Amino acid sequence: GPTPAAFAIVSFSSAGVTITESGIAAIAPDSAIRMYTEIAGSVSGAVAIANPSDSPAEVRFEVGSSAARMTLPAHGHFAGFLSQLPGLSAPAGSAGFLRVSTASPGGIAAVSVLVQTNERGDSLITGVPTFSSKSVPLSGTMFPQIVEGGGYSVQLIIFDATAGNPMAVTLRSSGQSGQPFDLRLQP
Repeated sequence: GPTPAAFAIVSFSSAGVTITESGIAAIAPDSAIRMYTEIAGSVSGAVAIANPSDSPAEVRFEVGSSAARMTLPAHGHFAGFLSQLPGLSAPAGSAGFLRVSTASPGGIAAVSVLVQTNERGDSLITGVPTFSSKSVPLSGTMFPQIVEGGGYSVQLIIFDATAGNPMAVTLRSSGQSGQPFDLRLQP
């Protein structure tokens, strides 16, 4: 039958109080996967990679001009912060795209999260979408909800998921009534 769509809800509780919770989508294995990441102040990018193959897979990680490699055993996985990848040196204060790739015929599956430490020392997590080399950009992509104000803020990250090339983007915003409203963006 068809492959089901799937996601995980990851939560952390301490003393019976939920501190953080995030949804992370499952991804089909592919030879190359891209994801947004940050290493800035209290925010650290983390990644989980799985090898679905019956043989080891050499995995390459690239962010900016820095690269690292590791070999995942058959059906093995790695989960950790970018700073834990030997040879990968993304400078603090940086944000960009991590490319994870392999020549293994079975491909790899990868997910990404951002972990932020708040003022109380709690680790807050958010799942970051991953994009495979097979991703086809959709026309008319939408953010169905954007929250700004009242203690909430939003960061829109818009990029070419297949090649990372510059692209033209038109943003339109409307309220619940369908009438346009002024969405103030800062570059």
